[in-house]
Amino acid sequence: LASRPTSAKKIWLDFDGCVITNTAWNYQLPTITIPPYDMDGTSTSFSNAELSDIVSIWRAVSEDYAPFDVDVTTIPPVKVNAAFVTRVCIGGDGAWYGPGVRRARKGGGL
Repeated sequence: LASRPTSAKKIWLDFDGCVITNTAWNYQLPTITIPPYDMDGTSTSFSNAELSDIVSIWRAVSEDYAPFDVDVTTIPPVKVNAAFVTRVCIGGDGAWYGPGVRRARKGGGL
């Protein structure tokens, strides 16, 4: 999915899981592992319901950024240039962040 594939500026919605190091998020944990987006307990592939969720999330974010020259995409960029690519890791349950932290839930709300 890509809202403006020719734009050099990207917001990459990454649902495949990722490892975060050397960022401001790592002030307490040197490595943060975000598992893949998974609602059915099978993290090796996306179900039809999960694919539908991914399209819905992409549409919502794309709509918010539609006035700007930015590509909201689920396609990993060939080269991740920090000046032009923002990676958004979507998955897991936020357990790495610690107890008492409010997180968005499926269906909206906190």
